[in-house]
Amino acid sequence: GAKVSAAAALRDLTDGDAINKAAIREAGGIPALIQLLKTGSSGAKVSAAGALRDLATGNMANKEAIHEAGGIPVLVELIRSGTFGAKEAAAAAIRDLADGDCVNKAAIRDADGIPVLVDLIKNGMPGA
Repeated sequence: GAKVSAAAALRDLTDGDAINKAAIREAGGIPALIQLLKTGSSGAKVSAAGALRDLATGNMANKEAIHEAGGIPVLVELIRSGTFGAKEAAAAAIRDLADGDCVNKAAIRDADGIPVLVDLIKNGMPGA
């Protein structure tokens, strides 16, 4: 649907583009993507998690904004209860949110992200 396409477009716009990453943050894209993680279709959730991952990659301001908007517990919940594709996309987003960010590492731990990630390793996914 349109939401899946919009989230995928935002993801494509972030690819190696710091100016677009800032523009998406300033336009309110981060809370919109987090809302999509909560209420979207399974495809929309995969696209939104991928966009959040790309927004966080190498961008401390976006990592902080995702944390402040409540994205970490939503991503952890998606790893816990989402489709296999959503779990994979959310785990990748958590990885990039944690990279070089002590505040986000603590937030992931506080959201019970560590046992959820360990469970994902133990139980795996098809083809993983």
